[in-house]
Amino acid sequence: MEISLYTGNVLAVDDDQDLLSLMRSSLKRKGFHVDISVNGEDLNQLIKEHYPDVIILDIQMDGVDGGDLCKKLKDDPATAHIPIIMLSANTNLAEVTKDCGADDFLPKPFNMDEMERHILKLVA
Repeated sequence: MEISLYTGNVLAVDDDQDLLSLMRSSLKRKGFHVDISVNGEDLNQLIKEHYPDVIILDIQMDGVDGGDLCKKLKDDPATAHIPIIMLSANTNLAEVTKDCGADDFLPKPFNMDEMERHILKLVA
């Protein structure tokens, strides 16, 4: 079993419960602490509890625009430096990522090794 040399805090925000469970279990096996949120409503509380080294944020969630959440985080001096990886099946993902100030993007579908590489690229 391959183990990451890096351990850190990841916050994943997506309205797909199955994907969140997969991310949590896979990243935990690699040594990461993973917090999850299904809609970002508890984002500020989760950030305060376990200050994330990286945030993985879906663009399109029920009633929530991930791009708007990203902009708010990047506009706040307390969270602006936290790297954000945007997720989506959206064909304009690169443009949306740039517009909201995110640091990276990962198109859906993806595999967990690919996600780990994107995380490590931003936090290692």
